[in-house]
Formats: sequence, C-alpha cells, structure tokens
Amino acid sequence: MVRSISLRARRGLRGLVGFRARLALPLAAVLVAVCVVPEAHATGVTVTVSTTASTIDGTTTSVAALIASPGTDGKISFREAVAAVNATGPGNIIKFNVPNGSRVLADNFTTYLTAGSTTIDGDMDGDGDPDISIENTSLFVPLVITSDGNKLRNIAMPKGPALDSASNNLLSGLYLGTDVSGRVAQRLDANGVQISGGAGNMVENSVIAGLGPGNAGVGIEISNGSKANTISGNRIGVNIDGVATQND
Repeated sequence: MVRSISLRARRGLRGLVGFRARLALPLAAVLVAVCVVPEAHATGVTVTVSTTASTIDGTTTSVAALIASPGTDGKISFREAVAAVNATGPGNIIKFNVPNGSRVLADNFTTYLTAGSTTIDGDMDGDGDPDISIENTSLFVPLVITSDGNKLRNIAMPKGPALDSASNNLLSGLYLGTDVSGRVAQRLDANGVQISGGAGNMVENSVIAGLGPGNAGVGIEISNGSKANTISGNRIGVNIDGVATQND
C-alpha cells in the first residue's frame, strides 16, 4: 500500500527544483501545477517578537495580555508570542523586531502552533527575504504546525518546519538548512519540510539546502495520506545562488 513520497536532492544539481522522487503515494498527493491555498484571515492583533531569547515570563493568556504585560524583561520572545496566539485563537500575526540576521530561539525542544489562520513573517525590512532564523538547541524541529490556514513566510531554519495533520497552510520564501543569508549550509538533521496527514498545503519559493550523506533528513517528505499538496518553485539541494550544498 502506497504511503509516502520523499523528495531528495541530486548532488551537484544547480538551478530550480532539483530533486529525486522516491514515490510511495498516489500522485494526487502532490500537485505541481496550481493549487489555491485559502487566505489565512489574519485580521487580529499583531504581536512583535523583540528578543532572541526563549524566556517565558510574560502573561500569555492572550495576545492582548502579553502585549500589556510582557514580563520583567519587558520583551516578547517567540515562545511567548506563540503561546499567546495559541491561547487567543485564529487570526493573529507574529512579526519580529530584533537585529537583522538574528538567531531567534524557540523552545529547547519543539514549539507547537495550534491556533489556525496565523501569519508568522520574518521579513523585517520589506525586501521579501528572511531576516531572522528560528532555531532551538536540540535535534527536534523548532516548529510544528498542527492547525489549518496558517502562513509561514520569509524565515530561515536549520531544520523543519513540520505540518502534522494540518491543512491549507502556506510555507513561502523559507531558507531551510541554511543560515539567514540563504548561502551557508547548516546541518539538516531532520526533513526540510515534513507534511504528515492533512491536505491542500503549499510549499513555494523556498530554499532547502544542507542535504548530504551525513544528514538524517530529506528535502520534502509527504506521508500518512496527505494529499492535494503543491510543491512549486523551490530550490532543493542548492542554496539561494543555485550552488549545490551539503553538510556532511
């Protein structure tokens, strides 16, 4: 019984979307043409991450409460922002105001986004490229999305993210397996993108580098019956310049 599809980089490939497909799922699971991801109705409150630390000392019962009471440090961490968004519910936005190129720490293990229709955008200067990297200090992926209709844009991650039984999410303009510049490979000890269950997700215009024999993950893995996903316009196994990258 077919169950999963993995996309692996071909070593030495340059250019757009270089991959080798190991097929174990009906082709309906991946739509490379046009798939419309419903707009996430992010019309709520914007919470701005203002520290690279992973401290939680603010009031995270809601986004409004966190903004009013960010804790003794007076700053909002990514962990606090996600916790407050999860407590508030769908329709909020997470942005960043930290030094350009910062490594923003998530939970030491994994941070879960359970509130749907949330936008997380790491482009601080409006040029359409990632300005921050979301990382953690363990081998786990920094961010797992378990809700529907979210948008994750313009963020670098050394590994991850993962979608777990989540549908209609948009992952766009990500640098995975590289630093914030999109050029220097980082060790990818997990899949670049993991889609497990759910349907109608889109991964577009992203760089998934850092692949190689010493790394445990693949570029994109779609498994557990996930269907009608779109993989479009990505660079897999190369950096932003199209140079083949791997980290043994």
